[in-house]
Amino acid sequence: MLRSRLQAAAVVAGCLLLPAGPAFASGADVIRDCNTNGHLTKPYSQAEYKQALAQMPADIRQYTDCEAVIRRAQLGQSTPSDPTANTTNPYGSASPAEVAQAKQDIVVAQKSGGAPQKIAGDVVYPGALSYTKVAAAASDLPTPLLVLVALIAAAGLAVLLPKLLRRRGDGGA
Repeated sequence: MLRSRLQAAAVVAGCLLLPAGPAFASGADVIRDCNTNGHLTKPYSQAEYKQALAQMPADIRQYTDCEAVIRRAQLGQSTPSDPTANTTNPYGSASPAEVAQAKQDIVVAQKSGGAPQKIAGDVVYPGALSYTKVAAAASDLPTPLLVLVALIAAAGLAVLLPKLLRRRGDGGA
């Protein structure tokens, strides 16, 4: 009986001394690693790469090179010599059709020489910083916000008007 207990204790102690296996990561871990470091600091499984690409937030996909970094890692390709450098492809992960459309748009813009362009039904003047639809923009505000602004303006007038009238001398006795 004592011998079996000693054997069991030896097995438990041996298991405790074994190094822990690698922890399983998730797609979120892959994204966090890339977004934090600009490159992947360790290898991940194909399932983790796939999960990371499927759940990658739009802002990280658009403003970082993480999608390309993860795709290169999926293919077993090494990262560039400077892991913080962005890809030389200005189109990122755009499809060939999107790249062709972007190139066509660039050619049209270069040929127009800065002429006004019609985009989404509005005429856009390259280099112009003004917005001429101020009234339309104000009408796009939510009604409760417009009511709140009107109430604040009315309260301001109610406070200031008596003071202004007294200053003019028209405020009565």
